[in-house]
Amino acid sequence: MTQQQWYRTYQMFGYPSQIIERVSQKINRDNLSDYIPRLCFERPDGRQRSKEFYLFIGINSPNKGHVSPEIHVQLSQLKLGHYIGDVDFAEIKTFVSSEIVVEEYSRKIRYTPPRLPQFEDVFDAHATHQPATRPTFTFQEPLNHLLYWLSAKREGSWQQFSHVYQTLGLPESNWTARQIFRYFRLLGHVEYVDDGRQWVVAPSCLVQLSFADEGYRYVLTGQRVPKLLNVLEKIATVETEPQAHHGAPDCVQLRFDSADGVKTLLENPALKKVGSLHDVGETAYKLVSILPDVNGYQARLRPVSGLVLSKYEILRWSNRNFNPVSLPKETGLYQLKSTTDSFQITLLYDAKQEQWLQGDWYGLRFLALYHADHKCETVLDVEQGRMALPVNYRWPDWYERALVLASGRLPEQVDDWLYFKNISSFVAKNLSHKLTALITME
Repeated sequence: MTQQQWYRTYQMFGYPSQIIERVSQKINRDNLSDYIPRLCFERPDGRQRSKEFYLFIGINSPNKGHVSPEIHVQLSQLKLGHYIGDVDFAEIKTFVSSEIVVEEYSRKIRYTPPRLPQFEDVFDAHATHQPATRPTFTFQEPLNHLLYWLSAKREGSWQQFSHVYQTLGLPESNWTARQIFRYFRLLGHVEYVDDGRQWVVAPSCLVQLSFADEGYRYVLTGQRVPKLLNVLEKIATVETEPQAHHGAPDCVQLRFDSADGVKTLLENPALKKVGSLHDVGETAYKLVSILPDVNGYQARLRPVSGLVLSKYEILRWSNRNFNPVSLPKETGLYQLKSTTDSFQITLLYDAKQEQWLQGDWYGLRFLALYHADHKCETVLDVEQGRMALPVNYRWPDWYERALVLASGRLPEQVDDWLYFKNISSFVAKNLSHKLTALITME
């Protein structure tokens, strides 16, 4: 069927030039100019510089008024105004600006497209080739510098993160980049926003450890820059150690002799000169109280609609691999691969509700195993404050984050088990009760 160009109309408010620039950058950033090649807007009447106006998004599509699910998602992420309808250029040419060619406009504003594939499931660390064995990370200092850059930038896109990641000489495997970003999230340094296409850095915080072996200990999370570290080393007792497997920035701990030590630190004039630092208390305990059980977790996942299954190869997760199936019939983890381009996405199919759900990879896999009645048991050594979790039953990210923030350290993997440190009986029992069974070793 022959492609034709038509225009999708939105009612906007603001400065047309600024909105055109933002939309053009987004289109080029995601390599969408073949699908959205042109823009135009209602010609201003000259009486005011900022007002309501109509923005027209040119669409290449065989059928007027129809876009693929992928382009529909991309349009929704442009954060446009109120959708009005679809028109041909002949219907609007008498009162709109000249057509703006997106690629040429972006070159004019000196925008450089990122070096990333066009389509990718940003939450899925296994969306690309997954190595047969877990990588051993041997690059520590570049990861510290990566956190410094993220802290200075404060927010940005995944493409920016990927570009800086490669500039620092870190392994260029996209799987590895996704895993490292996940480690940054587990440690409370960064978080995804805008359905995972953007990220933000958390404020600088002190997380209290409740199972400390001596004194009052806190872990530094969130924003971190050398100037802050230099000041902390001068006015507090600071201990810095590498993370397990060197897959994340150093663990920075502060130790105080009394409960008032952190309050005294936060009131120090030298600290106030380099930025704000927040005492957030025992974060692991707080997360335990607000995280839902397994059914509540699934209910909070993002639904995905508009998928035309005939356009995808459908694979179901079974026996640690994705295997082709004709149609999704049972609740489980599925991978959808487009038959026409490189787009693929991993989703949970809820057969009872007949809907697709999106979330982090380990969370979706955990739910698939849960619905298949696979039993998972975690083990707690009460005396040592150490908890063991099977690698193949890894918890959803938010639940694992609660375990990580109990110590400020990533888990150590030994054979088929993950070992978390500094885990109290309260944290272990309450989280396990929400997700799995728990074996306690007194």
